[in-house]
Amino acid sequence: MKTNKCSTNVRSPIPVTFVALSLVIALLPGLGIASSAYADSPMPQGETIYKPVLTKMLAYNRHIDIANDEIRMDFVLRVAHGQVDVSAPQFCAKNVSASGRSCGLQLKYSYYGNSGLPTSLGYVNTKTSTNGKPDGTGAVAWSKNRDNKYTIQSVDESGEYDYLTISIEADISYAFLPNDQNALGGVPTQQYVYAIVGNETNNGFTSDLNDTAHVTNVAADYPIQLYSNCAGNYSCNGPRSFVGWDGYPSLVGGGQANWGMSTNTSRRLLGPRPIEEGIAPPKSFFTSWYHPSSSSSCSQVTSYYFQWLGLKDGVWVPVNDLTPQAQQVQQSPMSAVAAGTVQSQAAFNDVAPANASKRTLIAKQGSSGGLSPAQAADGSINFKKAKEDQGLDGYFKLVTWPQTTNADGSQDGCSTSENKDIYNPLSDHPNGVQQDMSVEAADALIKNGWTIDTAYYKYSVSLHAPAIDTPADNVHVSKHPVLSGTGTPGAEVKLYAEVAGQPIDPADPNSSTTAGRLVGSVVVSPDGRWSIQDNDNQLTSGTQRYHAIQCKDGIDSSFSNILAVVFGPSPAPTVAASSISIPHTKREYGGELAPASKVKVTGTAAPVKAGDKLEVYATHATQSTIGVLPTGDDVISACTQVIAPGRQTWSCDIDPSFFLRQVSSGDTYVFRARLVDSDGQYSDFSVDQTLVRVDMTPPRIVLDQKLPKDKISGKIYNPPAEDSASGAGTAITVLWPDRTVTEIVADNSGNWSVDIPEGMPSGEAKVAADDAAGNQTGWLSVMLNVPENHQALPFTGGRRWCAMILAGVFLVAYILACFCRSRRYNRKVRT
Repeated sequence: MKTNKCSTNVRSPIPVTFVALSLVIALLPGLGIASSAYADSPMPQGETIYKPVLTKMLAYNRHIDIANDEIRMDFVLRVAHGQVDVSAPQFCAKNVSASGRSCGLQLKYSYYGNSGLPTSLGYVNTKTSTNGKPDGTGAVAWSKNRDNKYTIQSVDESGEYDYLTISIEADISYAFLPNDQNALGGVPTQQYVYAIVGNETNNGFTSDLNDTAHVTNVAADYPIQLYSNCAGNYSCNGPRSFVGWDGYPSLVGGGQANWGMSTNTSRRLLGPRPIEEGIAPPKSFFTSWYHPSSSSSCSQVTSYYFQWLGLKDGVWVPVNDLTPQAQQVQQSPMSAVAAGTVQSQAAFNDVAPANASKRTLIAKQGSSGGLSPAQAADGSINFKKAKEDQGLDGYFKLVTWPQTTNADGSQDGCSTSENKDIYNPLSDHPNGVQQDMSVEAADALIKNGWTIDTAYYKYSVSLHAPAIDTPADNVHVSKHPVLSGTGTPGAEVKLYAEVAGQPIDPADPNSSTTAGRLVGSVVVSPDGRWSIQDNDNQLTSGTQRYHAIQCKDGIDSSFSNILAVVFGPSPAPTVAASSISIPHTKREYGGELAPASKVKVTGTAAPVKAGDKLEVYATHATQSTIGVLPTGDDVISACTQVIAPGRQTWSCDIDPSFFLRQVSSGDTYVFRARLVDSDGQYSDFSVDQTLVRVDMTPPRIVLDQKLPKDKISGKIYNPPAEDSASGAGTAITVLWPDRTVTEIVADNSGNWSVDIPEGMPSGEAKVAADDAAGNQTGWLSVMLNVPENHQALPFTGGRRWCAMILAGVFLVAYILACFCRSRRYNRKVRT
């Protein structure tokens, strides 16, 4: 009997033909979104709500050795909200009235492995508390359990349902299989584990296990492989492991703590010091393998692998803090297992005893035997750390695989395609389950292994509610809105629209009576996004409210946020281009724009609809033509962008070539903006008009054809066409050959002139210009060829000739003075 997970009872008020048409539309390729379908409720109604439903099998003892094994199961069961009181689940729930249709929960199973009279399972309350705080005493009681019991590990509420995480330990006495002792991998066998809720007529539990309204066989879809009780020269179904029973082996609590161990709270266990929350103490878990056959063919287990796996978003992944890869354990081959030998032969999460030199404890990781991050040296395991470091769901299981050889130690024939899944399941995958494996590949490896230990740390099956984030709340649309948001990857999201007369109550949003009309459903993509379109053609005016729910692995979430969409004309949006930043040419780039220069336009907008597109226009204009409306040629493609609803600031960068190509028509522009919606309807252009001179052209320097001997002169044009207006007011800079600088400003006609300083040597002079907008030219070279006669002829104002004449005058005066002195001296001598 298969359960219908994530199901919705459809009682559509819409004609069947319309629904069929909607489904056809939904299947059309290329749409990328889910189209609408209709249903009146996300959840079943009436009597069927009380039927217990298996929503997820977490782990179970799939391979059962009838000589050593027992039933073990961890699963999630869905029941009506409030139906089960975890303190006493076999009695009527406290919050269900006497006239209610439910009465607690009862679990039964078939002790002999058939559909005969079942045996009731007792209950251990692991959710005990003292003064309202969890005290861990129930978890300790479960660790010490050796009898036929179950416990409710957690209760997750979701709308009209509660999801119970349940663990089972039960004795069995399954019949021998003498005719199938050689069946490789065991004999497929059905198990019977019943979940029963109260009978609606007498508030008691039904004895009719075929009462499908109140009874579910949670093992129906999960058969076992039964290994017979055999020995001798047979293959005997292959190698075997087991989950343990009673005190074989003796674990930390003296019972069967290795299955469904709860570490949710701190607790005291066989010692005065409490065990911290999240910690499994040493010797909580074990592994052991043997082969009862004495034949030479694949009859020895010389080693085996183990790996801790955890759920993450409902998918099995390796626990990175424990065993990112499967670890190999060496052991002495055992031909059979007697209960008394398990203690010395098994590997525990414990410190190695002296006689265990040939095997590696499951407390170790890696070929070097180093400890993993969540593994302590004393063997204890920190599941809290393992969960939090990797973001796991909080459920863990230890899976183990054999490595089998022939009696002589060879592996010939033990890894063939027909044998390897039983004798050497990891022959093709020695690292075990890996992150990058497909779900199917990981499930196949787990199926071929033996799950023999499980543990919990605050495991929750609850799904977060999905979220609707697009469009914005109360956005105006014309028709067929697309709603999208976030959810759990792989989950199925269902979008509902509120119906008249049954408004969604924000105080009770999960009520199935106000869920509304089912718009459509879609699977959340790996990036966590989903989109669904409402194609209802009747929605043309008024406000429609939506909310969504998601389902994965049979688990329903609560409803999402409520989002309203308004149908009808939109109020006038506001949009404006408010500032424009213009780049200018630079001298260091030779009078060109710097690389990657952009014209930046910034503005504001307040669109009211999702999917509106912003368009910015630049129109040639003068002061007298500001009112000219732009045309299609004026749209700036770089500024066309989809913009979200709501008041905001926007900006865009424009390639200067857009303006440089049009400079012949003038460099003054009016910038305007407008919005266009998904139906092609345009808003008015922005009222604010920004008049800007987009001048990114440097002035042009023209030298006079015949330069005077003592000047450099010319004319400035800006813009650079010679017949255009002159560049009046442009700054001129001259760099002379001796590296001195002269600066002047062109006159109103753009004329300029600079005298050559006296004594300036011949050589290269450079001229550059800066216009009023901030554009700079590069350097223009001018060769100064100062004539030699300009400095060599006398009486031409040259300084060298003046110095020579003065020197000559002084020389003549000196000679005359010397001559006169000589005449006086000679006269005195004669006398």
